[in-house]
Amino acid sequence: MFNVKLVCEGITDKIILEAVLFAYLQSDKFTVNCIQPESSEIQGVPAEHGTGWKGVRNWCQMIQAAGGLEEVRALASEVDLLIIHVDGEIVFEAEINAGQPCPPPEHNVIKAESIVISWLGLQQLPPNVVIWAPSMMTEAWILRVLFPSLPESSSCLNPSASSTCVECISDPKAALLGKRPKLVQRRNRTKNGKRITEIKPITSSYKAIGGSISQAWPDLVANLWTAARLQHNLSQALPIT
Repeated sequence: MFNVKLVCEGITDKIILEAVLFAYLQSDKFTVNCIQPESSEIQGVPAEHGTGWKGVRNWCQMIQAAGGLEEVRALASEVDLLIIHVDGEIVFEAEINAGQPCPPPEHNVIKAESIVISWLGLQQLPPNVVIWAPSMMTEAWILRVLFPSLPESSSCLNPSASSTCVECISDPKAALLGKRPKLVQRRNRTKNGKRITEIKPITSSYKAIGGSISQAWPDLVANLWTAARLQHNLSQALPIT
C-alpha cells in the first residue's frame, strides 16, 4: 500500500489526483492524505493556512520556517510520495507577474515549479517529492477528458496550436459551464465590499467522473504536456515494476 501525502489548492484537485494515481499504478493499493488544505477545512472548518494557491504558499513557507519537510514529518519514513499541487496560472497572479505567452505551456509550468521550490527554501526537491502544476488549471484536464472534440480541448502540442488550446485557455472552468455532467456553477460573494461572481466546482460531480479520468489517462499523457510531465515525475519518484 503506497502512502501518498498531498498539498493542493482544494479538494477537487485531490479527487483528480486519485484518479490519475489509479491509472498510473493500475491499482487501488494507495492512500492519498491531504495535509493542505487540512481535513478540517474539507469538513467545513476554516483551514489554518487557507486554501487556493496562497494556502499552498503559506504551507510551504511554514515548512521553510520550521526547518524543512523532515522537521514536520511531511517526509516521514512511512511516506512514499509527497505531491505539491498548484495551478500553472499562478505565474500570472499580480504578486508573481512572471507569466509568458502560451503556447507553449511548459515555460509557465516550469516557472510555477521553481516558485514552489523557492517557497520551500530549497534548491532542488527530494527524490520522493513531486510538484504537479497543470496548465492553466486542473479543469483543463477535465475538459479534455469529457469533451475532447471541442476546439478548446485541442492539444497545445500541435505545431499550429493557438492560445485557445486546452492548456493555454485562461479559465477552462468557464468552458465547462452549461455542460453535462454539471461540474461547475456560478456563485456570488462579497469581496472588499463588492459583489463578485465566481465559477466554483461541484465536489460530488467531480467524484462521479473519477473513472473517466482514469480511463482517459493515456490520452492525457499523449496530448497534454503537463500530464506527460506528471507521468514522468511519478515514474522517477514512485517507480512501479
